[in-house]
Amino acid sequence: KILEVERKFTPTTTSISLLRANTGSPPFKAHAPLGISYTHNVYFDHVAYRDLFMSRGIYIRQRNGFWEAKARLGGDFVNSKFTEYMGSEAVQGVVTEVLANAGLQNGRVRYVEEMEGLKGLSPIANFVTRRETWEVEDYKVVADETDFGCKVGEVELTDTVREGWDVTKVGEMMDKRIERFMERHYWAFPVTAKEVQGKLTAYFDR
Repeated sequence: KILEVERKFTPTTTSISLLRANTGSPPFKAHAPLGISYTHNVYFDHVAYRDLFMSRGIYIRQRNGFWEAKARLGGDFVNSKFTEYMGSEAVQGVVTEVLANAGLQNGRVRYVEEMEGLKGLSPIANFVTRRETWEVEDYKVVADETDFGCKVGEVELTDTVREGWDVTKVGEMMDKRIERFMERHYWAFPVTAKEVQGKLTAYFDR
């Protein structure tokens, strides 16, 4: 299980140019471009009970055909903390737990890939994202643009959840680190008049 903390920002032509060249002041101490990638993202929710998962802060998706789930620990749509579950077995556990807690399923359910026609889950969002990524000091910085025109950046920190962790407290500490980092390098993460909007929010607001 992975703890992911992220803060979003709205990239501009100038900020992306400075970010690519690391020519802002103060510059990053370490800066490595990781290239451009494309992902096909399909998000799912319950076929009969719409928003069963998303209303609980749980996002189930296929990214380039690979199953993932993210469970929100805190924050909002701009500054977020998640635990991440990767692969079919881990996502199966999340789906089972939510259904059981909602009183919709007793015992273990078959994973969605085994359900004919994705009987248990239904696609609710489908889009392609172009992502440019950098490894900057201890952080991953990404600039995304979707095929429906949403542009958003993220600064991320991740760590493997360890036994005995107070995940909420650790997440808050990681969020503060990101906040200070972005303030120090304000030239790369500008504050704009336009409200920062995540990809899913922008998708549903079209």
